[in-house]
Amino acid sequence: MLKDQVFKVKVSRNHAECSCKKFVMCGILCRHAFCALTYYEVTKLPRNLVLNRWSKNSENAPSSIKLLGVSDDFKRMETTFLKQTNIWFSFQKSMNKVEVNLEKLAYVEKTVKQLVSDLGDDTYLSKKAHIEMLMGPHLREDLTIHVPKECSNKGSGLKRLVSAREKAIQNGNKQPRKCKLCDSTVHDARTCPNKNKACVDPNVDIIEDRPKKKKARVNPTVDITESDDDRVEGS
Repeated sequence: MLKDQVFKVKVSRNHAECSCKKFVMCGILCRHAFCALTYYEVTKLPRNLVLNRWSKNSENAPSSIKLLGVSDDFKRMETTFLKQTNIWFSFQKSMNKVEVNLEKLAYVEKTVKQLVSDLGDDTYLSKKAHIEMLMGPHLREDLTIHVPKECSNKGSGLKRLVSAREKAIQNGNKQPRKCKLCDSTVHDARTCPNKNKACVDPNVDIIEDRPKKKKARVNPTVDITESDDDRVEGS
């Protein structure tokens, strides 16, 4: 009983199963199963309760391969790789012995050609076949479950960082600005050194940015006329 929970344990001489499911989730036998095995006087854990990940054999393979359950296939591929390496070293050693002897080179060439013809073309494995041999059989063609459709979350979202290489490619595709007078890309028509020369030629039109003249502000004039009554009083 733990935190007002009661766990049920099924125990035999070769197996123990607890309702807490710790062995299923973590691969470690729980204390409830230990207690039940001790009650039945089991002094040695059954082999099916000790996973390979906790044994010494797990040190020979990466953790990702162990979790996938392909440790046997990994050992076979490792043995194959070692044999291939030894064959390459043996062949290199034999070629070093041959050196520049034409008779020995002809013998090695004849032997290699005969070996290639005996093996045939079916011994070559593609990358896909190599992965299938390591990870298991290929996927079924009649799949009914597909990848879910992407949905856009609310908000601005995150944009990926553009590398310097992509920026250079994008900037390289842009059409550079050119001078209207000499088609140069380092300046424009206003700072062109040939600007004064082009002014002499009447066939060349130059557009200059001249400062605009400010218009004089005219104050409105107000005509004030004196009435006859004001003139009488003033006089």
